[in-house]
Amino acid sequence: MKHYFLIPIFLFGCLSSAAATQTVEICGRDPAHTLIYRAKVPAAWSHIHPSPTESLTDTTKSICEFTLNEIRITVHNFPSDAIENRIPPSAQIARWKKQFTTIDTITSSTIPQSFSGFVGLLFEGNGVLNSAKTIMMGWSMQIAPEHYRSLTNPQLRADFTIKAVGPTELMAKERKTLIAFARSFELIEEIPANK
Repeated sequence: MKHYFLIPIFLFGCLSSAAATQTVEICGRDPAHTLIYRAKVPAAWSHIHPSPTESLTDTTKSICEFTLNEIRITVHNFPSDAIENRIPPSAQIARWKKQFTTIDTITSSTIPQSFSGFVGLLFEGNGVLNSAKTIMMGWSMQIAPEHYRSLTNPQLRADFTIKAVGPTELMAKERKTLIAFARSFELIEEIPANK
């Protein structure tokens, strides 16, 4: 009898968790602000999309931002016309490391990643940034070379970065949620099969 009682509680817990996320679509950098990506985002996150009239050709501008209390999450992408023009994920991570005043090399790490047709690196940095103890989580991802060749639209084959920065305790608490968000990030359009 106890087992039957626990099943409805378990199902309710799953439904509550699923209801706490929403799918958000994110534009690329073309002048029409065409929607390129989608991701599952916790409902508690605030998000800022660029104005429809804002030019996004400058890749230093984010294509989307999210906030959760003191955590700021920025998404950038980098369209390219040729595979050899892409910025290596390791170069992005080297740039992020330089943003710290001091970095704890023992608790910081770089881990290979692969999901949704993309490959790259996850950097987790722990140190002092802007005079505060901070954790940075940054994904620097590239469309896999075989997919790059099968996509003709530079917007679709763009590399992307997701960077989350916030106070140490809050980032540690939200780590699993941030990872789930990043791993849900994908192209809206299906990647064509290799010929």
